[in-house]
Amino acid sequence: QASKVANATAQATLAARLAGANSTNNMASEAAALKRSKAYHVAARLSAQEVAKQAVQDGKSPSDVGKLAKVAAEVTGVRKDEAADIANHAAALALEHFLAQDHAQPGATGGSEAKSGFFKVTANVLRHIGREKIADTARAMKRAAIAAGCEENEAMRTAAQWAATTTATKLAVMDAEPDKLGGLLNQVLHDLGLPAEEVVALASKAAAQAVARRGSEEGLKPSQEAQATRKAAKAAGASQEWAADLAALVASHYMAGVAADEGLPPKEVGATARRTAIAVDAPDLQTREYASKEAALAVARKGFRRHDTIGRILKDAAAAAYGAGYTNTAAGALARQTIVEVASEEASEEEVETPYEVGKAAVTATQEVGAADAEAASLAGLAAGTAVVRVGKNRGETLSELAPDVKAAIRTAGVPENDVNQLAARVLALDAARQMASQGVPPEEIGQAALIAASATGISAAEASEHASAAAGAAAAARACNRGKVPTT
Repeated sequence: QASKVANATAQATLAARLAGANSTNNMASEAAALKRSKAYHVAARLSAQEVAKQAVQDGKSPSDVGKLAKVAAEVTGVRKDEAADIANHAAALALEHFLAQDHAQPGATGGSEAKSGFFKVTANVLRHIGREKIADTARAMKRAAIAAGCEENEAMRTAAQWAATTTATKLAVMDAEPDKLGGLLNQVLHDLGLPAEEVVALASKAAAQAVARRGSEEGLKPSQEAQATRKAAKAAGASQEWAADLAALVASHYMAGVAADEGLPPKEVGATARRTAIAVDAPDLQTREYASKEAALAVARKGFRRHDTIGRILKDAAAAAYGAGYTNTAAGALARQTIVEVASEEASEEEVETPYEVGKAAVTATQEVGAADAEAASLAGLAAGTAVVRVGKNRGETLSELAPDVKAAIRTAGVPENDVNQLAARVLALDAARQMASQGVPPEEIGQAALIAASATGISAAEASEHASAAAGAAAAARACNRGKVPTT
């Protein structure tokens, strides 16, 4: 029955999408091949989601949900490892959707799409869901992922990431004190069987984000926001230095966004972000860096939403970075880079099927901000590739699945053909390494994830190893420094 449902969904999706890929006579062969590849992956995702949702509604066990979702993905023709990833996400989506619907009050909506690729339970529904029920759902996600073909460590991390975000949000909604929130979250993740270091990494980050988000919505002052965020991270197990670093980054992000949305002058947006970061006693270099980047991003994104001219956005973003502590020269460079990144993000959001449009948007942005010829192609290519990864992951796509899109965006951004695969490998390896490092996984596993991501671009094993080594080393070193370890460690 799962195969029948999957085939029906897959065939309908493939027919429509392949027709679109084959009907344009003047379409470049590479573009056509890319569209065909995406058609199979979209069909696999939709089929797996439909089958998993039905299986959960029918009361199937988590293991059966994972197996059925994998069957649904495999019949569309994707590789087995891709089918396992797709089935993992589909099963998690279905289990969370069921949890939300099962606890929704009359007239309440179940939720909305979350940036993680999962179904986000609304705050109203979370009030009626106990922490133990969230933990039960996380354990079910783990069993489903293993049945779908994922390794146990990967399955555990998928479940733990969801449990961390959902539990932290629930505790914040229930107005839990920051120190209590961090401690409870640490215990929930520990009970899932996650290694101690990974528990601390996930719990600290999730607690900090939940408290910072709540504080920004409640109108806390920058110093109050930052101190509450640090307290939550420290209660979750973070060291004094690491808690300060997390609080400076997370709290300045939310407060910069609030200041920009309230219409404060760009320079004051930067000053607000810096006051927030300073309040937790993080090193001066980090406070200026975090505050400047977050302020520039907040101002630039608002400028794009208002459809301001690039010249106006460039001026405002530079003013925000300057207000956060950067010099005029550094603020100008950061503003140019930020605008290219945001322009690529906007294009990626609007043109989800055409990475070529992302690359073109990046090129246009580099020209409009006056980037030097020597840096233009590299800047545009890096921004375009990163934007494609960010938006693709939000839709639940794997890095391997995104590799062709990343290369297409980078190529269109003007990067020389000989350098396309290398830059794409760098983008993918860095993203994989940073994600794994933020979850507290052992260094060797960070390197393995980066290697798999870099290899998806088709470069040689030696080249992939070089990119993976650089990305994993940088990610592991940054994590160690943030936790207050000495350089020799």
